[in-house]
Amino acid sequence: MKETLNNSSKAGSRIMNFISNIFYAAAASTIICALFLASLLAYAVKINAGLPEISEIKNMSARGGIALAYSEMPEFLSKILVCAFDPAYFSHKGVTADNVKSGVLKIYKGIDIEFCDKTITQNLAVVALNSKNAAVTGKTLPARAAAYLKESLLAYKIESKIRSKDKILEIFLNNAPFGDGINGLLQASVVYFNKKPADLSEAECLTLAAILKSRPNLSGDAGVKELEKEREKIISTIVERGLIDSEKAAGYKFSDFELNSYQSRINKLIEENCILIRL
Repeated sequence: MKETLNNSSKAGSRIMNFISNIFYAAAASTIICALFLASLLAYAVKINAGLPEISEIKNMSARGGIALAYSEMPEFLSKILVCAFDPAYFSHKGVTADNVKSGVLKIYKGIDIEFCDKTITQNLAVVALNSKNAAVTGKTLPARAAAYLKESLLAYKIESKIRSKDKILEIFLNNAPFGDGINGLLQASVVYFNKKPADLSEAECLTLAAILKSRPNLSGDAGVKELEKEREKIISTIVERGLIDSEKAAGYKFSDFELNSYQSRINKLIEENCILIRL
């Protein structure tokens, strides 16, 4: 009987020790997590303090100082960007769970985060940070993570302060990089098609969307082929998502770039210090 009681006492003691160990481990884990979150929050606050002001972003315009109103931009181009690259644009607050998941995974694997891995607002944040020389640079994992965090915080800030989605698209398209040092929709329209943005055809809008996404080097055949491939991907996506039907997609006619003329217009743009006169 006495031996049975001793065994029961030992078993009870072991159970209590086990419970105590679990409790202390849980408490330690909670403290570590709290410290980590506090550090992360402090870092986020520090980054947020160094972000561009919203007033600066609102006043951004492409080099040359000419900014188009949203009403002067082709509606179809905006529809392509939203449908193909950011279908949750009109409901998210700057970032989405899918974008963050994709971005974090690519950062961890050391893979470049592409245009389509970010929301339109995140891409505007990238442009704003670069224009203010406030972007975090570096290829290390901490540097890439810091850059992504900064872009995401600024995207959220933009959405919180600029409540018009059309305005965000307007600012983005007025400053978006269209490859070869061409910034903004006006410059891209003039350089690539010698047209005002409002006069762009749907096929030309598709081409600009492909350039914006992949920014190929169009000075050679390889770049043009890359552009064509990207454009086909976009067409496939917007057909699948219902923006256009397959019959309309099959009817688009795309003109080949006149590379010599195109390059000469870029050279002229550079010589004139990227100053454009409104057409």
